[in-house]
Amino acid sequence: NFSAVPTLETLVKSSKVPPARLHALYTLHGLNALKPKLLLHALQEADAGIREHAVRLSENHLDSSPELVKTLAAMTNDPSHRVRFQLAFSLGETNHEEAVRGLSRLARNSGW
Repeated sequence: NFSAVPTLETLVKSSKVPPARLHALYTLHGLNALKPKLLLHALQEADAGIREHAVRLSENHLDSSPELVKTLAAMTNDPSHRVRFQLAFSLGETNHEEAVRGLSRLARNSGW
């Protein structure tokens, strides 16, 4: 385990600088230390860019975290078109029923 992990997790949760939070997320991902609970936190971010990347980084955890799938599927009305676009790709990475319902909602509501 890396001693930097707790510091990086704190950065994700409390840094006032969005790029710092984003870099911390990707560093944790690179260290294989990114946990679903922290992704759930990042998916609630006010910054759309962080939400978009948190959706992408969630892909590796979808089969082991039904809560993460449920959260992503509930984001189909996100105000950011980039977040919704990434959701379409990321929800397609699992066969979980909730993901399929989320994809269906995206297709109906997106106007793509």
